[in-house]
Amino acid sequence: VAARAKNGDVIGVGSGSTSYLTVVALGERVKNEGLRITAIPTSAELALTCAAYGIPTTTLLAARPDWAFDGADEVDANRRLVKGRGGAMLQEKLVIASSPLTCIVVDRSKRVAR
Repeated sequence: VAARAKNGDVIGVGSGSTSYLTVVALGERVKNEGLRITAIPTSAELALTCAAYGIPTTTLLAARPDWAFDGADEVDANRRLVKGRGGAMLQEKLVIASSPLTCIVVDRSKRVAR
């Protein structure tokens, strides 16, 4: 997902462990490639992570995302997702609803049989 970012993108940033890893990857691109992006984080934790990696942030009041990413709590083999165990759910829904494209990021720990 971090490879999709291009200069000038405003990106909605979901919350949670896989979103954190994606912000780290974006931060590496900012540092190593001079990528210029702005994030709309959905939690204070991810806002701090963005700041630590030199990614400027904004809000939905000031900008709309070009695209967004978020994690899922569980995903099965049919790509059915479960979301909603986190405290940032409302903010995540607002950012996703404001975005024309949302990418869902999961790692192996999120895969379930059912």
